[in-house]
Amino acid sequence: MSEYLKQFGSELIKSYSWQEILESGEPIDRKTLSEFLIRANHFLTTEPGPHLTQRREYSTDWLKWWVAYIKVAGTDKRPALLLPVNRIRSYVDPDTPSGVLFAGGLEGHPGHLWAVKWMLFFVKPVLLFEQDEYLAGKDRQAPFLPLEVRLSMWSHYSPDLTISVVPQRNPAVTESGHYKSLFDATGADYCFVTDGDPFAEQKMARGKPASFTLIPNLLTPRTTERVQKLFED
Repeated sequence: MSEYLKQFGSELIKSYSWQEILESGEPIDRKTLSEFLIRANHFLTTEPGPHLTQRREYSTDWLKWWVAYIKVAGTDKRPALLLPVNRIRSYVDPDTPSGVLFAGGLEGHPGHLWAVKWMLFFVKPVLLFEQDEYLAGKDRQAPFLPLEVRLSMWSHYSPDLTISVVPQRNPAVTESGHYKSLFDATGADYCFVTDGDPFAEQKMARGKPASFTLIPNLLTPRTTERVQKLFED
């Protein structure tokens, strides 16, 4: 399935890498990003397969929404802060509450938008994206939208976001130790998690205690359902 998820638009963004985006602080430009999302939506809603009707239905409040948003919304705003994890602490305002969300895919469907809006109610959000290898063991095996595109989408969403990518874990470090050290490195106050996460308490405990760090779920199809596998194994 991972190959199916990468069959469009790669030539548009071949000159971008997520490392360069973070180092420069410059996302993919709006024109290129819009064109990529248009192609992604076209592929998702036209590629033959047993779930075509479902994919068309679920794209309306997801990719179609982002295409419209990127074109017209926030054109007068600066992009969010894009930078490596080890530089976040120097940009965090100690007088303004901040909170971290570790993001596996965060490909922008309404549930993801709700989670980020929820954080914005209480703090200045720090979004830490996993590298694409993180999804290799998941049902989809890969994200639908490349990491470079997701970083850029969210950077245009709100200038109050700080966005980075999680470095790969040293095998000598435990998983819990890895994420706790990353959280501490940001200098953020709170660690957010979505309701239903089996490790919610452990993750929230990385930061200060607060009831609002548990993000209520929005009942909406998951990304996996929105990009339902086209072909049988």
